[in-house]
Amino acid sequence: MKKLIVFLFIFCSKLFFAQASSSAQFNLTIYFEKNIPVEKLQAYCYTKAGNTIKAVDVRVDKENNSVILTGTNHFVIPVSFPILYFSYTDKVKINDQTKQELERNNIFYLVSGFSISSYAEDKNRIIKFSKEKPNILITSKIENGKKILDIENFKDWDINAQHFKEYLDISNTSLKLN
Repeated sequence: MKKLIVFLFIFCSKLFFAQASSSAQFNLTIYFEKNIPVEKLQAYCYTKAGNTIKAVDVRVDKENNSVILTGTNHFVIPVSFPILYFSYTDKVKINDQTKQELERNNIFYLVSGFSISSYAEDKNRIIKFSKEKPNILITSKIENGKKILDIENFKDWDINAQHFKEYLDISNTSLKLN
């Protein structure tokens, strides 16, 4: 009898405590203001337990000053899409009194909310970075039975704002997307 109870417990625990997972094709076009050189951008994503990029293709569209990401990701529901960031370097003077220049790394964060596991192209929503607002948070809501993306741009000092920071789960490892 004890063996039957143990068997039933193990059988039921697999039914009730399992996590749903899936794979999806993502297609994401990200625009940048004209003063951001897309041809110099490098694309990265932070590694994330529960949502991994399995394949990715990154294309630069100079005409529209955009980056197009397509690929496949595998995720455990409801783990959000990995945080993407784009960066490029340029040179800046330390101050007006000297000619010394230092290399500056410009970073643009794209952070996904908890209920966004992957992306399909949404022509009604434009994701666009600017130097003034280099951080984007995408969350979603349900309106009339459809999932609607809500895109918010944040200034660089707003990166510590609670509304943005609660979604910013970075890791010590990132992958360069080619």
